Amino acid sequence: MWSHYLARFTVPVVLITALGHRFALIDTPTALTLLALVWAAAVLALILGLSAIRAIWRLGIAGTGRAFAAIVTTIPILAIPLFYSALLLRTPALNDVTTDPSDPPLLVRAVGLREPSANSVVYPGQKAAAIQREAYPDLGPLRLGLSTPDAYEAALETARDQGWRIVASQPPANDGATGRIEAVAQTLLMAFSDDVAIRIAPTGTGSQVDIRSASRYGQRDFGANASRIRGFLLALRERAAPTAGGEK
Repeated sequence: MWSHYLARFTVPVVLITALGHRFALIDTPTALTLLALVWAAAVLALILGLSAIRAIWRLGIAGTGRAFAAIVTTIPILAIPLFYSALLLRTPALNDVTTDPSDPPLLVRAVGLREPSANSVVYPGQKAAAIQREAYPDLGPLRLGLSTPDAYEAALETARDQGWRIVASQPPANDGATGRIEAVAQTLLMAFSDDVAIRIAPTGTGSQVDIRSASRYGQRDFGANASRIRGFLLALRERAAPTAGGEK
């Protein structure tokens, strides 16, 4: 009976938490706390359900339906933490990733967007840079044969195409100036926000694009920031190639 009640309790709480966070009715720390409590309740419901099945088998008592329903209900609830637990073995301990660890693009607008309990906007430093170089050796600046104003426009449109919300933009005044873009990217299900900074600087033959993606919460991003950067650079390269032969 308790297994059944606990399992039924987890489903509406997960839905309410997801919708509440997506529509900004619940802040991120509260949402994370609620999810942790839900997952703990789901684990307890699963243990109770398995214990009930064992007792029912041995003693021949009633309750098989409720115990089985509880077990089935907890499986999708626990699938999410199990998935991310598996990612812990395959992703580095990073929450801030950039194509230029030596001089990462600055997060300026993000200072006013992050809650006091969120991660700092200051880049973690050379230790994080060393971890990133080992884990993601493919990440680096994107060099384009476009002028900085043209590269800026291409980067801005690509960021919008990614579904990111542009929160700050500073176009380069001329070919020799540097442009900046800041955006907020949100995850699909829970709408957790990450901050993105893009820098477009002139080079001798065109322009160079650097990008930084940083998680607002947590010490690990489970590879999300690196994946976001790869997706942006690939889309920008494809957008620029027909006109300027984008190259890395």
